[in-house]
Amino acid sequence: MSRIKVNENILVFILILLFPIFNLLPFEATRYYDEILAIIGAIYICIYLILNTFEKSDLIICILLLLITAIGLISNAFYGYAVDTFAIIVDILHLWKIFFIYFFFKYLLKNSKTNTEKLVFGLSILAKIVLIFVCFVSIIGQFIDIGVTSADKEVWFFHEFLFFWDNAIQTGWLIFGCIFIISLYKKDDATFLLWLLIATVPAILTFSALVYCFIISEFAFILFWRKGKRLNILMILLVVVAVTIASLGDLQKYFVNKGIRWLFYEYGVEVATDTFPLGGGFATFGTEMASRYYSNLYVLLGFKNTWAFGPDSLFLLDNYFAGILGQFGFIGFIIFLIALAIVFYNIFNKNKDFYYQRITSISIIFTIFAVMIGSASAKSIMGTFMFAILGVSVGMNSRENKFLT
Repeated sequence: MSRIKVNENILVFILILLFPIFNLLPFEATRYYDEILAIIGAIYICIYLILNTFEKSDLIICILLLLITAIGLISNAFYGYAVDTFAIIVDILHLWKIFFIYFFFKYLLKNSKTNTEKLVFGLSILAKIVLIFVCFVSIIGQFIDIGVTSADKEVWFFHEFLFFWDNAIQTGWLIFGCIFIISLYKKDDATFLLWLLIATVPAILTFSALVYCFIISEFAFILFWRKGKRLNILMILLVVVAVTIASLGDLQKYFVNKGIRWLFYEYGVEVATDTFPLGGGFATFGTEMASRYYSNLYVLLGFKNTWAFGPDSLFLLDNYFAGILGQFGFIGFIIFLIALAIVFYNIFNKNKDFYYQRITSISIIFTIFAVMIGSASAKSIMGTFMFAILGVSVGMNSRENKFLT
């Protein structure tokens, strides 16, 4: 039995570690790690449901996602905007992906008899090493070209920090995950604040408003939310105001000036209105499969001969919520938000035992929501990395005895 306990800890540790490693490797196959893990998670969850009982809230989430899946498939059959079976199946997987991975890690630990303190300790050591390394290369990259910065964007002579995978938001996911892991293990103020400050250096250098959302939320909650006090609407409004002020540039570019992201939302509303109550269906709007197989819906919308939304455009993959709205309509979008809200509530509710756990969990929830509004990064390999860590925290904190020996 002791061997099984150790192997469970090692399994979770390795699976978490593989997210950033596979995202760094220059092989196309490794970029599908999150999809493979989602399929494994789906199989694990089906077996778990047969042998055990899901928590009621998680069962509700699955029912809601099944309703969205039904809406999408009915729309595919009725409108025929996408007919490629492979594309539709992949899009179904992408709809469920973040939930499958979250559930997989949650239930892998929830009923485990292993000592989760050892697992979180090991992950916290890894997180500290990663933060030191990321902070170090972000500073070195300002003076020496080591492949982590971009000269295309400079602020006050500082270069944009994108890490080795050349993406600011994915770098943000790595930083958020490390801080959250440290919050699960370290409870004293000085230690946590030190690591938060170390993480703030590379986070600031990303020059990304979506990354700033987490850092500003974290410090704003530390400032406004005192230990022993309940979270209230005023605190949330103060944080929202702080994040909004920091994001004014991007908000103006994307929404006030009707940038490409705003236009994609407009088209999403148009599709949801024209196809009410269903939506366009799977592989028709805002997803990788809709872009790769160039959805007939895009042709009908007049996208094909445009610069922004033509067959080679990257902007077709740039909006999470807009894609949900276009594919599943207003009803499906509302159902998805309810499912996501239940997940967020469970994450916050299960990470309330310690002050910095609570602060970091709600900061991550705010950030995930902001990222889903402004990009599609939440379903990237590093976005699902965040949901895997959240699943670990909820599974660990769902046990009657969190640190079993």
